[in-house]
Amino acid sequence: MTIEKNMKYTSEIDRKLTMQCDFSFQWKDPILEASRRLEESAVGFLLYGEEKMEVIYYFPLNADKSSEGKRSLTLMGAKKTKDLWSVRGEINEPFVKDAINLILSKPSVTIDMISLKEGLMRMRIRFHADLTNSVSEALLSGIKASEGFSIDYFGKSRGLLETLNEISALVPLAGIEFTMRPKQSIFSESTEVFSKPWIRIRKYDSGDFKLHHIYHFSQEVENEDRYELVTISRGDHLYEAYTVNPVIKYMVSEAEKLNIFNDSIHRYDGNVVTGRIWLPSTFVPDYMKILGQARIKYPEWGIGIQMAASIDDIFTMSGENFTDNGIGEGSTEGKGPDL
Repeated sequence: MTIEKNMKYTSEIDRKLTMQCDFSFQWKDPILEASRRLEESAVGFLLYGEEKMEVIYYFPLNADKSSEGKRSLTLMGAKKTKDLWSVRGEINEPFVKDAINLILSKPSVTIDMISLKEGLMRMRIRFHADLTNSVSEALLSGIKASEGFSIDYFGKSRGLLETLNEISALVPLAGIEFTMRPKQSIFSESTEVFSKPWIRIRKYDSGDFKLHHIYHFSQEVENEDRYELVTISRGDHLYEAYTVNPVIKYMVSEAEKLNIFNDSIHRYDGNVVTGRIWLPSTFVPDYMKILGQARIKYPEWGIGIQMAASIDDIFTMSGENFTDNGIGEGSTEGKGPDL
């Protein structure tokens, strides 16, 4: 694979994470308890920290169509945000925090989806096949520790596009693609490896605004310890790393202030960073303002917009192909439950 010439980077890294697990938690929590009386499901985003974990949930605007729905939203403290109801809550249950900590500590694990329905918080993760035993051990440890944790699906991944479509069916999603042009002078001896072409997918959002990513390099990295990389698969050129980028840090922090959470994949071809994010479509104007502010604040990065459209249109315009992993869109193999 030649990253420099490959614009189909979302599906490229998607094919490296071929395993999927859907699991659910149930515990005494005011938001979960109130959700039992709601007909609609919510989509959630995790703000992860070993000491503090929070989830922001988005419910569709019609979640208050009944008196019971209005009461439930009031009980959980939901606020109307644009065309959605949103509520943010901390995960305080020790067994839930311990299980999530253990699962996310495994290399290659990335959170694809969180949903809330009928008192259950469901999570979907993907990971590299070489880490199957390690992830399995983490999951079984969670089950052993509590009756409130269950595994709903463990097997082949249906891929990122399938998950994005499931999320968009609950809360319509849009995609934004932007570019940045970092100067070579930002790379030092300790970060030289990141001056080479790569694709990265976010592992999770962190309260310290460090970038926790899974990197796919165009070739195997030598002396990975020098760059503090965690090796996932040398054969697939996959590694984990924590990095700090002032522009991305600014955009993430500004979005969090507005309760705008999103997911993203970035590509660097040796000259230009291309970022592709997806977020609830109602927040697109707000996020565009954040990009405009970032362009003014960091003029040396040359921030520009490439695309802003629905998820389907983004992938159609980019020519992405998600069906080369052996599981076609019409196949039932590897299909997990609806979240």
